Amino acid sequence: MNNSSPDIGRPPIWADRLLEFFCKGELLEEVQGDLAEYYFRIYQQKGKRKAGIVYWYHVINFLRPFALKKLKSNSNTTTMIRFNLMIALRNLNRYRFYSFLNISGLAIGLASCLFIMLFVMDELSYDKFHPDYKRIYRVASDLRFGNNQFDFPVTPAPMAESFQKDFPEIEMAGKMRTYGTGLVKRGDSFYKQKNIFYASQGLLDIFGFPTVYGSLDDAITEPNTIVLSHSSAKKIFGDVDPVGERIEIDGRFTVKVSGVYEDLPENSHFHPELLISIENDRGNDNVWLGNNYYTYFLLNPQNDETGLEAKFASVYEKYFAPQLKEMVGVDFNEMMASGDHINYYLQPVADIHLNSHLAVEVEANGSMEYVYIFSAIALFILVIACINFMNLSTARAAMRAKEVGVKKVLGSVRGQLISQFLTESILFAFLASVVAVLLVVLLLPLFNSFSGKEVGHILLDQPIVWVYLVASVFAIGVLAGLYPAFYLSKYQPTAVLKGTYQAGSRASWFRNVLVVFQFATSLFLIIGSLTVYSQLNYTQNRDLGFDREQVIILENVGNLGDKSKVLRNELAKNASVVNTSISSFYPLSDFRSDQPFLPEGTTSIEESVSCQVWSVDFDYLKTFEMEVVSGRDFDIQMPSDSSGVVINETAAKRFGIDQAHGQKIKVLGDFGIQGKKEFTVLGVVKDFHFESLRNNVVPVLLFITKYSADHMAVRLKTDNLSRTLADLEETWSQVAGGIPFEYQFLNQSFEAKYRSESQLGTIFAVFSGLAIFIGCLGLFGLSAYTAERRKKELGIRKVLGAEVFSLVRLLFTEFSVLLVIAIIVAIPLAWYAMNLWLNDFAYRVGLSLGTFVVSSLIVILVGLVTVSFQSFKAARSNPVDNLKYE
Repeated sequence: MNNSSPDIGRPPIWADRLLEFFCKGELLEEVQGDLAEYYFRIYQQKGKRKAGIVYWYHVINFLRPFALKKLKSNSNTTTMIRFNLMIALRNLNRYRFYSFLNISGLAIGLASCLFIMLFVMDELSYDKFHPDYKRIYRVASDLRFGNNQFDFPVTPAPMAESFQKDFPEIEMAGKMRTYGTGLVKRGDSFYKQKNIFYASQGLLDIFGFPTVYGSLDDAITEPNTIVLSHSSAKKIFGDVDPVGERIEIDGRFTVKVSGVYEDLPENSHFHPELLISIENDRGNDNVWLGNNYYTYFLLNPQNDETGLEAKFASVYEKYFAPQLKEMVGVDFNEMMASGDHINYYLQPVADIHLNSHLAVEVEANGSMEYVYIFSAIALFILVIACINFMNLSTARAAMRAKEVGVKKVLGSVRGQLISQFLTESILFAFLASVVAVLLVVLLLPLFNSFSGKEVGHILLDQPIVWVYLVASVFAIGVLAGLYPAFYLSKYQPTAVLKGTYQAGSRASWFRNVLVVFQFATSLFLIIGSLTVYSQLNYTQNRDLGFDREQVIILENVGNLGDKSKVLRNELAKNASVVNTSISSFYPLSDFRSDQPFLPEGTTSIEESVSCQVWSVDFDYLKTFEMEVVSGRDFDIQMPSDSSGVVINETAAKRFGIDQAHGQKIKVLGDFGIQGKKEFTVLGVVKDFHFESLRNNVVPVLLFITKYSADHMAVRLKTDNLSRTLADLEETWSQVAGGIPFEYQFLNQSFEAKYRSESQLGTIFAVFSGLAIFIGCLGLFGLSAYTAERRKKELGIRKVLGAEVFSLVRLLFTEFSVLLVIAIIVAIPLAWYAMNLWLNDFAYRVGLSLGTFVVSSLIVILVGLVTVSFQSFKAARSNPVDNLKYE
């Protein structure tokens, strides 16, 4: 064998050493020679790197039982490990109280971390189940027009096809537009369906939805075709193959089912239930000045979004300039020179859920901010649990000093003592992890309910979770046990056995630092919980500009056609019905429609105001109890009001209208609303919130529609809600002729809008409670240790006449100083962090002194109760027993 040829080097040295360490001596030379010979042959044929990989592969593959040498030299090691485990188990039994505190604290900390890790992993996994997710992008808009800024994830209708033609970097392009909720009719049966979209075939091609029935190739290229999700197909057709069947959507058109796809998983940023061919929509309109379509691109593998985005600007003038001049009368170059801009950019599909918070998102997204917050909480709790472990271990040092001294006298070296303590530490961490996993399994349904997720499958399906857990157990065991191991093993046996050993001040100082850290962290979390709760309470009780109580929204009203007026008249006969209003928009509705308007006497685009345009009826303001602050409400007795509008205060301010006295506003350009281009402002309504309180109120314009609308709001006045609802359903059944009676409470819809903040508050509160509980376990153990350590002193003081109260105060003073230091440390940090969080809200509470005072009192009270229990026990004990103990 020649493994040192200067021409071709030698096999990997560490692979050789591994082989030499494990392989039997009688086999080693032959095996090593054969492997080296094979290595040289591969080296000459495929190079050094490939030869090295192959060599490592064969070395590892050879490590089988028949080839392993007997580890005679390690017999002592095996024996030592066995004895260490035995001693650890005996100590676990001997010090049951401290063992329980150690294991339970660490178990709760690990369980908390596991829960939060599952939550975070689920948040980070969105849209990564698509095979080509790294190449899929959504187009978002950044537009400035006049004084109006628009940021949203929708684009013009022709963008998908046009950009695909212009830019070879785009392999596929697809688009979809929200249809909303609709009523599907099959035979004589009706089925309400949410999440209906118009979609192009390109959308199916890009995302490659798994097929259940039929084929998704060319499935929606023709008009009046549709594809369904599997759950929707089962709901409408049962377990049969529905391909070729026909259904009716809201009585507007009949479509043929072309295919059925698997439901998208929960961790998708959109969940379409029905995808209607875009040929049924205005998807082929060549209008570049409207933005209503979600556009997706699949890029070629060799391209990235940065290079493509840089090219977008080259076609803006080509597409936008002609229509801008024709429809609005504005020159594109002059508009750009004035500071306005058109900018479209790409969002990686996997980033949408956590990083896109634009208006009119397909569904409510999560927040990367919350991922960071929850990860930090998990880390804090784990650190607190580890600190408990270290604190209690070092506190037990005095108790185990004699054990260490005797072992050293009998010949134990420091390394053996360190390994013994590390074994104990890892054993405790292992037992804690077993308890933690059991807690997770038992409490997972509860966690899912308050977090709003279904994360159980991740625990079972993801090997990485188990890898992390095993690695964490070992790391925590070593890290948590390292300091106690080195600290305990350095005792001088002579000092210990002579009784002259004194626990060092350094250990006491270290424990104090750890206690301060624990309670500072707990206090930080309590302040965070109270702040989130205050903001949530403020959100839910703020005057929204309308009364959301006792209002229900009836669905499917658009399917009634002219019968909606009959229904309205019948409902008016019910004494419990105060008012009704039929409209396409209601406060909290997710549908939006923007349009720019010019105030009277202006023509410049710079003076235009972009308004939300809501079609309502004459009773809209009365039904929602909105306050008119200037001018008047719509009046059904005045036919001219059909050309009038009511605007909100923000719109009035932007238009420069102080009092509504017949001022005119007009639509910008050639666009119009139901054929009208100019409107009279009848009144100004007080600003009302219909979006998250994170956002400022935007201009809103209400106008009377002559077309049927989708919703009917019904204000009730009743103490017997169930009876009233039954009456409404009976009335509906008499009018609707089979169309299902469905409704939602407006106040519940409002609460659902703030569900993420509510979940944040719940999670903050739960894990804050756990953090302080774990901290208290440690404090409880430390106070017990302190009382035990000072038994003799307490006995002497009591014999000399000291009162129980003075003894309790003596013991508590030591810990109260630490709690005060923790408060001083935590408050500035919590103030800074909570201010950062609140800054995301346009409407927010201030940080009050009361929050910090109450939080500090909670920590002091809990600490006092924890320490007092042990202090009273020690102070009330018989001094004779304490003195005999010494």
